[in-house]
Amino acid sequence: MALDERQTKCIELLGEGTLKISEIAKLCGVSRQTIYNWRQEEEFKTTLDRRLSVVKTEANEKINSALPSVVDELLRLALCDDTPTREKVNCLQYICNRVLGSPISSANIEINDKTDTQNTDALAEFNAFIAEQEGKCAENEAE
Repeated sequence: MALDERQTKCIELLGEGTLKISEIAKLCGVSRQTIYNWRQEEEFKTTLDRRLSVVKTEANEKINSALPSVVDELLRLALCDDTPTREKVNCLQYICNRVLGSPISSANIEINDKTDTQNTDALAEFNAFIAEQEGKCAENEAE
């Protein structure tokens, strides 16, 4: 059985994630209970899951496209003298966690040769980038 207009509209509104169920119900001309019932139907669940997957993919693409400029700004903040120490530490910690992964208890660490090489390469690349940013920061301070 195909979804009707109200169900399709409901899925779009649920996918946006900005309205409460009661608000969506009102906009779709149904009760809250009807939406809860729809959410139990296989076709509705499948279509909603696909919509949420699209929303998640679009959000990830947007975040990933902005990531280089975000990292540049974090590095600028971390490496310039006028940034408070606490902010520097937070910026550097975030960048390290992003590049190398979040730290875990040393008792739980198992490193194989491949991972160790990847981490070493990533760290070398990160250190080169830090040196480049320090140079840019020094140039900005000289101006």
